[in-house]
Amino acid sequence: MKKILLSLFTVMASLVAVAEEYEVTFSELGYENAEDVTSVNIGNVTLTLDKNGNSNGPKYYNAGSALRVYAQNSMTFESSETIVAIDFTIASSNPFNAGTTATEGTLSADFTSWAGSTNSVTITNGGTSKHVRITAIKVTTQEGGDVTYVPAPKFSLAEGTYYSAQTVEISWMGTDGTVFYAFGNDVPQPYTEPLEISELGTYQLIAYAQDAQGNQSEQVVANYTIAEAPSYNTLASVKTACTATSKNDAPTITFTADTYTLLVTYASGAYTFVSDGNEAFLFYGNQTALKTGDRFTGSITGQPYIYNGLREMSITEMDVNVVSGDNEVTPIEYMYDEHYNDYDANESKLFIIKNATFAADALTSRQVTFTDEESNELTAYDRFDVLNNAGFNTTDTYNVTGLLTQYNGTQQIYVTTIENLSGTPVDTIPVDTIPVDTIHIANTPETAYTVAEARAILDRRDTEGIYLALEDTVYVKGVVSKVSNFNANFGNLNLFIKDAQEDTVDIEAYRNLYLDQAQYTSADQVNVGDTVIVVGTLTVYKETYELAQGNYLYAHYPATDTTIVEPVDPYIATGNGTVDNPYTIEDVIGLYNINFVQLKDSSIVNVDTVWVRGYILGTVNTSTGATIMEIDSTTQATNLSVGYFSNDAHISVQLPNEKVAPGVRAALNLVDNPDNMGKEVLLRGIITKYCGVAGLKPCVDYWMETVEPIITVGDITDLIDRYLSQEADGEATITVGDITDLIDRYLNQTNE
Repeated sequence: MKKILLSLFTVMASLVAVAEEYEVTFSELGYENAEDVTSVNIGNVTLTLDKNGNSNGPKYYNAGSALRVYAQNSMTFESSETIVAIDFTIASSNPFNAGTTATEGTLSADFTSWAGSTNSVTITNGGTSKHVRITAIKVTTQEGGDVTYVPAPKFSLAEGTYYSAQTVEISWMGTDGTVFYAFGNDVPQPYTEPLEISELGTYQLIAYAQDAQGNQSEQVVANYTIAEAPSYNTLASVKTACTATSKNDAPTITFTADTYTLLVTYASGAYTFVSDGNEAFLFYGNQTALKTGDRFTGSITGQPYIYNGLREMSITEMDVNVVSGDNEVTPIEYMYDEHYNDYDANESKLFIIKNATFAADALTSRQVTFTDEESNELTAYDRFDVLNNAGFNTTDTYNVTGLLTQYNGTQQIYVTTIENLSGTPVDTIPVDTIPVDTIHIANTPETAYTVAEARAILDRRDTEGIYLALEDTVYVKGVVSKVSNFNANFGNLNLFIKDAQEDTVDIEAYRNLYLDQAQYTSADQVNVGDTVIVVGTLTVYKETYELAQGNYLYAHYPATDTTIVEPVDPYIATGNGTVDNPYTIEDVIGLYNINFVQLKDSSIVNVDTVWVRGYILGTVNTSTGATIMEIDSTTQATNLSVGYFSNDAHISVQLPNEKVAPGVRAALNLVDNPDNMGKEVLLRGIITKYCGVAGLKPCVDYWMETVEPIITVGDITDLIDRYLSQEADGEATITVGDITDLIDRYLNQTNE
């Protein structure tokens, strides 16, 4: 592609009518939260809004700083001058409904732009439910002249500096005409396909549209720079580059380690902690090239910034070579006086805190208070679900291994492993005692235990009825009876095995990995009826006989007769039910449909409480499970309908009494809190049937922006990482609009 640096572009002159643009931003008009909006002046244009048959009329809400226009609501624009264009700025998560109409003129495919020539036009939101969130409206009017107004084209890529090749698409809502473009002062040419910008340099892209009568639109101009990312070759220098407090404000750099190797001290999901022997650092972003214990060379490109006090780099591109794997990772023994008082030098390093004891309420949240052997108080954060999934007991003493991090000035340990020094393993279940003094259970693949033998081992207690600590790695052989909870992000799933399909007892391989500890790429890599040998440690968790997290397949023998069973494909959830990665509404419905409706087996989803993210849509019709959006004298305080305004997905939520969940009903119900309508919430509860549909019953905890912001910079970077990952996979379910909407919501909650 020919490159012209910041040159000018000339087009043929034509008759141009005098056009005026008027714009209004709803957050600047001083509306109260949930205030009805019936009329707005936009320059010389009057906008009149009407509920038009819907029980809900247009309202302004602080959440999203937007005007909400519900299904069937109408917007009438009137002016003494000729209205030629209307442009809406909306939240991508709450677009116009399909079927949106205009009394005349033309609407764009996404209904965000209108073009025509009239003194009055009415635009009506389509559908029968949901709403569009409008943050701003721009109206263009025309007075005088003989030339028809032609809407300007739009670029798909925001102008700015980029560090890799970019593609620009040009869109135009006109139907009879041509879009012309040029770089710099090149001769304008018709636009026919996306434009590629790949060479280093600065480009000025100019475009305009021309209708069949020769009338031209205004020019649109964007400047793009393709640059080479600055390079750093030590972790210490990358840490000094972390000055921005958000990824969006951070420069793009490349870290290169080509003359020495780095050790991965811990890798899980989007978190990859590395060390060069002196410094340690966090590279953040989903990647599959590196795992704990790898030594590697190569380069990583991304944005270095400070996330709530923790220096990290968001990964956009990796080119690494694993020199060796499974290297020993030795934590540093934590010395409070030495390490706590010198955080900068020890940030992201792996430590072991010996003889740690925990507060009695340690499991009430992910942030945990504990003390070391010298009674110094420390803070742990259960980022990787170690305490939650390891039979953790607050009355015991542990050696805690974890990574030193910081959150808003508070030092905290991301726990990676714990070692129980008290000899008390998993939850104690009072059953008949079998006196045993010691037990040695290590075996080989050739002597793999049957499921019955593994369960018998787990049934053994000491003379006081306490489960014995089973730290040996064992092999267990069985036939797969059920596959559930495949997690594409972490490449694991839950595997249930029996000695025979007709048996009534099984053992669960919790968060099982595939052969050689590889991640699963799909749920159908192992199927019901297959024979497997699983490697791991035995445990009992809440009455479930398990091979604990970290287990994997030693051998896999696919069934020769696939007609023995008819397995149901497991639902692939996008979240994992934790507060940091909650289930979506679709996840809850998907898990409910698979396990309750198809398998008629509720054991997968209705044992533990999970976190779910959604919006309060209204209350629930207890007979049909449908959403009731009106708040009146019949509104109930005992339930909520939670879902999305952008589609029909919703679940029913039971708000229990104070004895079951103190404060939940009082804070969430719409009778006492009508302003909660439309707010985004995190809810914790048990997935089950409620009011005849998928639901949470009971809801035992919540998190709402009125209590504490639920959107963090991490949420935004996570969404961007998922957007970039999906582009690599070729499937696009997340758009740039989703990202900008989340940023807007983050800024709005911060300002409030």
